[in-house]
Amino acid sequence: MQAVAFLRGINVGTAKRVPMSDLRRVVEGLGHEDVRTVLNSGKLDVSGKAKGTKGGLVALNGNRVAVTGDAVIDASGVSEGGRVIIGGDQLGKAKDVVTVSLSDQTVIGPKARIDIGSSEGNGGFVETSSSGMLEIAKSTVVDVTAKLGKAGSWLLVRCHGCRRRRRNPPAG
Repeated sequence: MQAVAFLRGINVGTAKRVPMSDLRRVVEGLGHEDVRTVLNSGKLDVSGKAKGTKGGLVALNGNRVAVTGDAVIDASGVSEGGRVIIGGDQLGKAKDVVTVSLSDQTVIGPKARIDIGSSEGNGGFVETSSSGMLEIAKSTVVDVTAKLGKAGSWLLVRCHGCRRRRRNPPAG
Protein backbone atom coordinates (compact mmCIF):
# COMPACT_ATOMS: atom_id res chain seq x y z
CA MET A 1 0.00 0.00 0.00
CA GLN A 2 1.27 3.47 -0.88
CA ALA A 3 1.17 6.06 1.90
CA VAL A 4 0.36 9.74 1.49
CA ALA A 5 1.01 12.56 3.96
CA PHE A 6 -0.01 16.21 3.75
CA LEU A 7 1.14 18.80 6.25
CA ARG A 8 0.18 22.44 6.36
CA GLY A 9 1.13 24.51 9.36
CA ILE A 10 0.47 21.95 12.08
CA ASN A 11 1.99 22.74 15.50
CA VAL A 12 3.91 25.72 14.15
CA GLY A 13 3.18 28.07 17.06
CA THR A 14 2.11 27.63 20.65
CA ALA A 15 -1.64 28.06 20.07
CA LYS A 16 -4.00 25.25 19.03
CA ARG A 17 -1.39 22.50 19.28
CA VAL A 18 -2.43 18.99 18.22
CA PRO A 19 -0.94 16.10 20.21
CA MET A 20 0.74 13.66 17.83
CA SER A 21 -1.04 10.76 19.53
CA ASP A 22 -4.38 12.37 18.54
CA LEU A 23 -3.22 12.89 14.98
CA ARG A 24 -2.02 9.27 14.78
CA ARG A 25 -5.44 8.03 16.03
CA VAL A 26 -7.23 10.13 13.39
CA VAL A 27 -5.05 8.70 10.61
CA GLU A 28 -5.54 5.15 11.91
CA GLY A 29 -9.28 5.84 12.16
CA LEU A 30 -9.22 6.51 8.42
CA GLY A 31 -8.16 2.90 7.91
CA HIS A 32 -4.38 3.28 7.74
CA GLU A 33 -2.17 0.81 9.54
CA ASP A 34 1.35 1.10 10.91
CA VAL A 35 1.22 4.91 11.10
CA ARG A 36 4.83 5.92 11.59
CA THR A 37 4.67 9.68 11.14
CA VAL A 38 6.36 11.41 14.04
CA LEU A 39 6.11 15.11 13.33
CA ASN A 40 7.37 16.44 16.63
CA SER A 41 10.72 14.64 16.25
CA GLY A 42 11.14 15.93 12.72
CA LYS A 43 10.67 12.60 10.95
CA LEU A 44 8.09 11.96 8.27
CA ASP A 45 8.18 8.35 7.04
CA VAL A 46 6.12 7.24 4.03
CA SER A 47 8.65 4.67 2.91
CA GLY A 48 7.81 1.34 1.36
CA LYS A 49 10.02 -1.13 3.22
CA ALA A 50 8.35 -4.40 2.21
CA LYS A 51 9.30 -6.26 -0.96
CA GLY A 52 7.52 -4.82 -4.01
CA THR A 53 6.43 -1.58 -2.31
CA LYS A 54 6.93 1.97 -3.52
CA GLY A 55 7.70 5.05 -1.48
CA GLY A 56 4.76 7.34 -0.76
CA LEU A 57 4.01 10.99 -1.40
CA VAL A 58 4.83 13.91 0.87
CA ALA A 59 3.49 17.36 -0.08
CA LEU A 60 4.46 20.34 2.06
CA ASN A 61 2.32 23.33 1.16
CA GLY A 62 1.91 26.88 2.47
CA ASN A 63 2.95 30.49 1.96
CA ARG A 64 6.18 29.84 3.83
CA VAL A 65 7.51 26.27 3.92
CA ALA A 66 10.56 25.10 5.84
CA VAL A 67 12.24 21.76 6.50
CA THR A 68 14.57 22.53 9.39
CA GLY A 69 16.48 21.08 12.32
CA ASP A 70 17.23 17.38 12.07
CA ALA A 71 14.20 16.83 9.82
CA VAL A 72 14.05 13.58 7.86
CA ILE A 73 11.59 12.89 5.05
CA ASP A 74 11.77 9.24 4.01
CA ALA A 75 9.88 8.38 0.81
CA SER A 76 12.21 5.58 -0.21
CA GLY A 77 10.83 2.34 -1.55
CA VAL A 78 11.99 -1.16 -2.35
CA SER A 79 10.49 -1.28 -5.87
CA GLU A 80 10.51 2.49 -6.51
CA GLY A 81 11.27 5.72 -4.67
CA GLY A 82 8.41 8.04 -3.80
CA ARG A 83 7.61 11.71 -4.41
CA VAL A 84 8.43 14.68 -2.18
CA ILE A 85 6.95 18.05 -3.15
CA ILE A 86 8.10 21.03 -1.07
CA GLY A 87 6.81 24.54 -1.75
CA GLY A 88 5.29 23.93 -5.18
CA ASP A 89 4.46 21.37 -7.83
CA GLN A 90 5.50 23.00 -11.10
CA LEU A 91 5.68 19.67 -12.97
CA GLY A 92 2.38 18.35 -11.60
CA LYS A 93 3.95 15.25 -10.02
CA ALA A 94 1.40 15.28 -7.16
CA LYS A 95 -1.66 16.43 -9.08
CA ASP A 96 -3.16 12.94 -9.03
CA VAL A 97 -3.60 13.42 -5.29
CA VAL A 98 -3.43 17.12 -4.37
CA THR A 99 -2.94 20.62 -5.79
CA VAL A 100 0.20 22.16 -4.33
CA SER A 101 0.40 25.91 -4.79
CA LEU A 102 3.67 27.78 -5.13
CA SER A 103 5.06 29.10 -1.84
CA ASP A 104 6.41 32.61 -1.32
CA GLN A 105 9.34 31.25 0.65
CA THR A 106 10.88 27.77 0.84
CA VAL A 107 13.79 26.88 3.13
CA ILE A 108 15.61 23.56 3.47
CA GLY A 109 17.90 23.66 6.49
CA PRO A 110 21.47 22.40 6.91
CA LYS A 111 20.68 19.15 8.74
CA ALA A 112 17.65 18.16 6.65
CA ARG A 113 17.67 14.78 4.91
CA ILE A 114 15.32 13.60 2.16
CA ASP A 115 15.39 9.99 0.92
CA ILE A 116 13.70 8.96 -2.35
CA GLY A 117 16.02 6.06 -3.11
CA SER A 118 15.19 2.50 -4.06
CA SER A 119 16.96 -0.79 -3.38
CA GLU A 120 15.47 -2.72 -6.34
CA GLY A 121 14.01 -0.17 -8.80
CA ASN A 122 14.19 3.46 -9.86
CA GLY A 123 14.66 6.35 -7.47
CA GLY A 124 11.88 8.85 -6.88
CA PHE A 125 11.38 12.58 -7.36
CA VAL A 126 11.83 15.70 -5.20
CA GLU A 127 10.71 19.19 -6.16
CA THR A 128 11.69 22.18 -4.07
CA SER A 129 10.05 25.37 -5.36
CA SER A 130 9.19 28.96 -4.50
CA SER A 131 7.91 32.09 -6.21
CA GLY A 132 10.20 34.17 -4.01
CA MET A 133 12.99 33.10 -1.70
CA LEU A 134 14.36 29.59 -2.22
CA GLU A 135 17.08 28.73 0.26
CA ILE A 136 18.79 25.32 0.28
CA ALA A 137 21.62 24.74 2.74
CA LYS A 138 24.81 23.34 1.19
CA SER A 139 24.81 20.46 3.67
CA THR A 140 21.25 19.31 2.86
CA VAL A 141 21.25 15.62 1.90
CA VAL A 142 18.91 14.27 -0.77
CA ASP A 143 19.41 10.53 -1.38
CA VAL A 144 18.36 9.62 -4.93
CA THR A 145 20.24 6.31 -4.98
CA ALA A 146 18.80 3.43 -6.98
CA LYS A 147 20.99 0.36 -6.67
CA LEU A 148 19.34 -1.59 -9.52
CA GLY A 149 17.59 1.16 -11.52
CA LYS A 150 17.82 4.80 -12.56
CA ALA A 151 18.71 7.34 -9.90
CA GLY A 152 15.94 9.65 -8.74
CA SER A 153 15.88 13.37 -9.46
CA TRP A 154 15.73 16.64 -7.53
CA LEU A 155 14.21 19.68 -9.23
CA LEU A 156 14.89 23.15 -7.78
CA VAL A 157 12.61 25.93 -9.05
CA ARG A 158 12.73 29.60 -8.14
CA CYS A 159 9.94 30.83 -10.31
CA HIS A 160 10.10 34.62 -10.04
CA GLY A 161 6.97 36.16 -11.53
CA CYS A 162 5.00 32.89 -11.61
CA ARG A 163 1.41 33.17 -10.57
CA ARG A 164 0.43 31.26 -7.48
CA ARG A 165 -2.20 28.63 -8.09
CA ARG A 166 -5.26 28.78 -5.89
CA ARG A 167 -5.21 26.24 -3.07
CA ASN A 168 -7.97 23.77 -2.55
CA PRO A 169 -9.75 24.30 0.77
CA PRO A 170 -8.96 21.69 3.44
CA ALA A 171 -11.15 18.60 3.25
CA GLY A 172 -13.72 17.68 5.83
